[in-house]
Amino acid sequence: MKKENFIVENKSIKWLAIAGNVISFCEDLMEIHGLNTFYISEDFYEYHSWNGGQVTVYIPQALKNRRLPPPKEGLKILFFSNEPHHAILWRSMYERALEVFMNNVIPLLKDKARVTDMKHIEYMLLIIPKKIGVLLEGEIDKVRIPFIKAYVMAHTHPSPHCFFSHKDIISSLDIFSNQGLISAVITTTCSAIMYRVDDFTVDDYERLIIISNLIKKDKIKDALLEFNKLNSIKLSFIGAKII
Repeated sequence: MKKENFIVENKSIKWLAIAGNVISFCEDLMEIHGLNTFYISEDFYEYHSWNGGQVTVYIPQALKNRRLPPPKEGLKILFFSNEPHHAILWRSMYERALEVFMNNVIPLLKDKARVTDMKHIEYMLLIIPKKIGVLLEGEIDKVRIPFIKAYVMAHTHPSPHCFFSHKDIISSLDIFSNQGLISAVITTTCSAIMYRVDDFTVDDYERLIIISNLIKKDKIKDALLEFNKLNSIKLSFIGAKII
C-alpha cells in the first residue's frame, strides 16, 4: 500500500511554528548573553487576536550592537530601553504553546486516530520552522521520521494505547535536543503529551534514556516515577488516569 505525505497549513500550525522560532531565538540569546528579559507582543501570545503576521520580539537596548543569533522566520526584532507595553515575558510561551496545541492540534489528530483504529494506518504530524506541518502516514509502528528540525511531533496510536513506546521516547529525545517543544501520542479516547518548560538539559536527556529502557521492559510505573524527576520536560495526560 502506497503511503502519502501531506503539507498541512492553518493558523494554529503557523502559530506553533513561529512560537518555536521565538523560544529558540530567546534561548539562543540567553545562552550567548546571559540575559533573560525578552518580551513578545501580546497579540501573538493571545493567539485569537493574532492576525497571522510577524511577532515582535523585544530585546534590551544594551544588545543593539552585540552579536545576535541568526534571524528566524516570522520574527521582528525591536530594542527597548523601558519595559514595553502590551508585551509578555518570553518564558510564558512554553505553557502557551501547550495550550494552543491541545486546543487545536489534538482535535485534528483525533480525526486521524479514527482511521488508525479502522485501517491500522498511523499518522505523524511534524510542525517545522517554515510555518507548515508535515503529515506522514504509514503502518502501525512504522512511520518513518525524516531528519528535519521540528518543534512539534505528534502521532496517532490505536485506542486506547495513549502512552509512549520506548522508540517514541528516543524519537522525542531527538526533537527536544534540537529545541523541540512538544511530543505527543494521540488516540480517539486519550492523549499523552511531553512538553518542554525550560532549556533541555543533559540530565534530562540521560533520564529519558532510562525511561525508554524501563518502558521497553514494561516497567511503566517505574518509568512514570522517573518522569516526575525531569526538570525541563513535563508529562501530561488527557482522558487517561494513572492508577
